[in-house]
Amino acid sequence: VPQSNSEETKFVLRFAEARKGMVCNRTNADSIAQLYGPDADQWVGKQITLYPAKVKAFGKVQEAIRVRTPEPKLK
Repeated sequence: VPQSNSEETKFVLRFAEARKGMVCNRTNADSIAQLYGPDADQWVGKQITLYPAKVKAFGKVQEAIRVRTPEPKLK
């Protein structure tokens, strides 16, 4: 669901297992689009894995949340 602020529109991801949503930045949206296609309506119900990563932003190294392919479930 896109949410608007004064600068740009961003998606807020909602997860079945969590109460809070996560603002989806451009990097993570691009990663999800590579997995499931560019139409965000097609992302509904799909799984992703979130992981912490160190990224350089605003002149310093910071922790960020990134997206990757879900890990296969062990039987």
